[in-house]
This record gives sequence, structure tokens and C-alpha cells, in this order.
Amino acid sequence: SLARILPGVLNVNAPQEMGNTRAGPNMSVNGGRSADNNFTFNGANFTHFGQTTGLNFPPPDAVQEIRIHTHNFTSEYGNNSGSQVSITSKAGTNQLHGSAWEFLRNDKLNARSFFQPRRPTSRQNQAGAAGGGPILKDKLFGFGYYQKLWNRPESGSSQTLVPTDAERAGNFAGGAALRNLGDPITGVPMTDPTGRPCVAANVIAQGCISKAAETILSKYIPRSATGAYVSLLPTPSGNYSYMGRVDFLQSSKHTIFGHFHRDNYSQLFTAGNIQPFTTGDRTVDNKNFSISSTYTFSPTLLNQATFDYMHVTSLDLAREKVPPESMGITLPSGINGEGISINVQGRFNLSPVNPNGQDYRNWHFRDSMSWIKGRHTVKFGYEMHKVTWTLNNQYTQTRSATFTGVGTGNPMADFMLGRFDQVSVLFGQPGSDPINWKHFFFVQDEFKVVPRLTLTFGTRWEPYFAWDQKFGRHTVTDVPRLSQRSSVRTDALPFVLFPGDPGLPSNGKLSFDDYNNIGPRFGFAWDVF
Repeated sequence: SLARILPGVLNVNAPQEMGNTRAGPNMSVNGGRSADNNFTFNGANFTHFGQTTGLNFPPPDAVQEIRIHTHNFTSEYGNNSGSQVSITSKAGTNQLHGSAWEFLRNDKLNARSFFQPRRPTSRQNQAGAAGGGPILKDKLFGFGYYQKLWNRPESGSSQTLVPTDAERAGNFAGGAALRNLGDPITGVPMTDPTGRPCVAANVIAQGCISKAAETILSKYIPRSATGAYVSLLPTPSGNYSYMGRVDFLQSSKHTIFGHFHRDNYSQLFTAGNIQPFTTGDRTVDNKNFSISSTYTFSPTLLNQATFDYMHVTSLDLAREKVPPESMGITLPSGINGEGISINVQGRFNLSPVNPNGQDYRNWHFRDSMSWIKGRHTVKFGYEMHKVTWTLNNQYTQTRSATFTGVGTGNPMADFMLGRFDQVSVLFGQPGSDPINWKHFFFVQDEFKVVPRLTLTFGTRWEPYFAWDQKFGRHTVTDVPRLSQRSSVRTDALPFVLFPGDPGLPSNGKLSFDDYNNIGPRFGFAWDVF
């Protein structure tokens, strides 16, 4: 909300509840991309570099300061060019201070939309407390908060057009004229087993109706006398977050503080516009640990060091699975039991809940030295990130079939005939373990020429190191081997080779010399996310 009031800031996205590890806040600043921002919390990294989004910060009663640099920030800031968002939490003092809150929101004053048969229920409570004070007077202080969200909405109240009883029987009389279906290769009009055209006078012959369409309609698509269906499905969700911060004044020269922050989300969710088709449980867990040290060597020399660790995970698990075979589609289930989504353009969309999981870890260290010399304030330092991001074995491929009217001119008639426009069937396990190191160096000088004029100049070096893959998971293309079949996995498609096949190392890893030797014949790339 505060970011929206700043000039040059657009498209602020700050969801109350995160749907996965990369669904945190982002925004476009001064024409930059939404992925061009850097977020920190108490000096610790608070950015997911897989998609460069932030994490959700503590509630306002636990925040001391919000600072957003939209331009002209000094060289001590980096990682991204769009903006620098710095949040600082409150800290304990020699006096005990605290607060408590509870927000209530419900549907009592809500209105029913024109298409809803009734007013959807909505109940939301958000309660918490924050406080801080001395643990050891003048030496050790503590601060913390706890907040919990109970959210009980009904979702999916959009109106969906479902086939009428006549359309289920193949009768589209009264609508736009249907084209007779032709063989995609020969163009010859298609007929039923008796030789009758599949489409005649806007009626589909019974022998041409797809068995899969009949199964899907009977099992998953509700009937409606008007052809319109409105679904209301409770989708409860919840969140809890807490933080503890401890400040230690070791001496007049040395202070240490650290925090631990956790933010957890859970929700029941669904997909598509026919609900409930399938439902799933989603969890997102964000953890952040930080410790910082500030040491004053002399009145003109100060050192600040921060070490922090961030671990964020998300997991989607389906409560029930709908394999393609249960729809009458002769397609095996995916490696994790994923189904297939069916989209009839302008009508209904059946979308299964597929398992997906992500695990992101970020180690971060930063050290900076400030030196005051006359009218100069020189600051220099080093920053390091180690990032690992695992799209684990719960990460699944998508499968879909779309019907757009490309055959008959009517998407619903195409669906009844099984005449899809496009089918996408991805196979295999897209497990990925990208890893990356970041090393940054900076130096800057604030030169106070006169009391009313200060010049700030500096430089920052951010060498680029490409993302790598653990376990040798690199993609390599060798054009002369397009027709070669694997001898390790004989059931694989042509051109899909595995470690141990002729010409490939047994451990799946190519050395730098290997890349140089095959350069004229190979195109290779790291899997980059």
C-alpha cells in the first residue's frame, strides 16, 4: 500500500497469502520489470531469486521503518536495478511496550452479483500481538510478535456455460450451421460406421460421438435446464507468522542482534470453472534467520557484518486424482499421477490439481566498512549469495486438450466429436536443481563539498556466474545424432540419450574440455529458471 503512493511505481502485487515460493510481492519501478527489485529485512536477504520476488513482511505493529529506493541509490545496493526495498523491524528497549489487534471481515454487508444464486459466504479473522522489553537492563533486549489469519471464503462463483440435454445428445439445431467434419489428412468427410456423415443438419450422428466426451459429461459436468451453471465451493485457508528478535549491547563499541522469522500458509484450492472437480492442499513455509554485528573500531571507523539464511518451501498435493483413463482417454497417468485438463472454449474448463513442490535455500553474507576522513565518508564491502533451488520429485508436467471449433465451427460440437484443436502431453520428471553463486564488491565516497552540497560517487562489481545444475543435469543437443536411439533405455524416443550411451560420459557430466571439443557440432545450455 505504501509503495503504491510513490511516483514511478506501478503494478504493485502484494498478495495477502502466498500461493508458492515465488508468489511474494513485486512491482514495476520507473519502467523496469517487476523482477527488477531487491528486498531485505533487517539487512538480511528477503528475495527469491528464482523469479526475483520478495517474501511477505511482518505486520505493521512489528515494523519500525520501510524504505524504498526507486532511483539514484548508491553502490552499496545491488542485485537488481529497479528498486531497493528495505524493511526494519522494531526492537526491544528498557521499557516494556506492546500491542494487540484483531480484524474482522464477513459477508453481512456484501451484495449478491447478478449471476449468483445466493450471496457467497466470507469470513475472515486476523488477530495478533506484538511486544518488546528488557531481558537484562541496558544490555539485552527482546521483541517479538505472533499473528494468525483464519480465512473462510467461497470461491468459484463465476457462471459457466454447460451443454444442454439436446447438445449432450448431439443436437445443435437452432445454432449456427455446423461444418461436416473432414479427415485432417485427406479432407474426406468423416462418417459413422453405417456410412452416414458425422454431421448433418446440425445434428451429430450417434456413432460419431466420442466415448470420452460421453464419460466426461456423465461423470463431471453438471446438468442445467438453462445451460448455465454457477458453482460455490468453500476454499478455507489460513496463515500464521511470528518473529523473535534479540539485541545485545556487548560494549559501547560492539552490538549484536539477530532475528528468526517464520511465515506459513495453508489452503484448500481447486482449478477450472467446474467446481468441485478436484481439490488439493497447498502449503507454503518461509523461514528466515539473521545475525548482524556492528563494531566501532574508532570514532571514524565502523564495520557492519550480516549473515543470514533463508529457506522457503511450497507443496501442492491433490486430495483425489483423476487419471485420463477414468475420463475414457487412452493416455497413461503422468509420473506423479497427474491428469489432463479439458478446455472447451467459451464453455467449461476441467482442470485437475497436480502435485507440485519447490524448495529454495539462500545463504547470504555481507560485510561493509565505513571510514570517515575529513569531509569524506568512504564505504566499501563485499556481499555473497549461495542459491540452491530444487524443483523436487513432486514437480509435475501439465497435460491439456483444447477445443476451439476448428472442426465444425462450434467448440462444444468439436468436443462431442473428439475433434481437439491442440493436445499437449509432456512426459518425464522435470526435476531440476539449479545452483548459483553471487559475489559482489563495492566502494563509494560521500564527499561534502560544502554544507549544502554533497557529491556521492562509487562503483560496484557484480560478475555474472551462470546458473549450474547439480547432478550433471545439463541439456546437450548433437545434431548428427538425431536418429540415434538409446542403448541404455531402449524404450526412449529417438534422440533422447542417457549417461552411458556411446559418446556420453557414464556419470552424465561433461567437462569444460568436452564442451570445447564438441563446440562445432553441439548446442548446449544450462536449464535456467
